[in-house]
Amino acid sequence: MIWKTRFSHLGYHSVDVAMDIPKEEKEPLRILKTCYDELHQATSKLSFFPPLLISRGESAWKIAQKYVSNKPVSGLVLLPGKEDEMRLPSSQFEPQFPILFVGMNQATGPPEFLDGWIDQVKLDDINNEFQEVMNWMDDIGM
Repeated sequence: MIWKTRFSHLGYHSVDVAMDIPKEEKEPLRILKTCYDELHQATSKLSFFPPLLISRGESAWKIAQKYVSNKPVSGLVLLPGKEDEMRLPSSQFEPQFPILFVGMNQATGPPEFLDGWIDQVKLDDINNEFQEVMNWMDDIGM
């Protein structure tokens, strides 16, 4: 069952934003801006409360970083994903919200500038991913 459905069953309203990056676009800053604009448009009228932003994979993390450096969120979850060939620039921000990094191994870690600001969970089984995020949400009162 996909996350959106699982959140819905638990009473949460959620939106799944899947971005297709144009193959012809090669400029990382333009790609990042296009994705940021698309994410902003998808989340701008969701709710009175800032969203919990969940991103999967390094490119999605970079898009999420750009978003949270300019827009309010209730929290940020960084999930493991497939290897990304695209190298988008990082957007540094001072976290004023809880952040969770979920990892399967030590090869991929959270951005270094978040060291000390972030909760981390190491998964032994990818099937526990959703439950770990839900446990974290409960722990922080979300």
